[in-house]
Amino acid sequence: MNADDLRQRLLECDRYILELQYELTKTLEYKQVLLKHHAALSSHEQPGSEIDARLRGLEKEITRASTTLERLRSNIASCSDLRASMERSCPSDIDG
Repeated sequence: MNADDLRQRLLECDRYILELQYELTKTLEYKQVLLKHHAALSSHEQPGSEIDARLRGLEKEITRASTTLERLRSNIASCSDLRASMERSCPSDIDG
């Protein structure tokens, strides 16, 4: 792989990491909204089957968001490791 190809791959990694970080931020925000709704419903003065069903639905969605966050963090770490590995194997004049 020549220096130009390597630079291109490093840029692709950077772009992918940024996309993953953006998705991570959006998912964190979404999970916070879900948690706020869950807290509000949990403190409802008149619990009932409708509220219980909504709470269960929120809990499932919170679990999905948590799983997505774990996957995104893992993908970011893997891509960062790949990028670091490519940098280590590149010629010293890659930035020039």
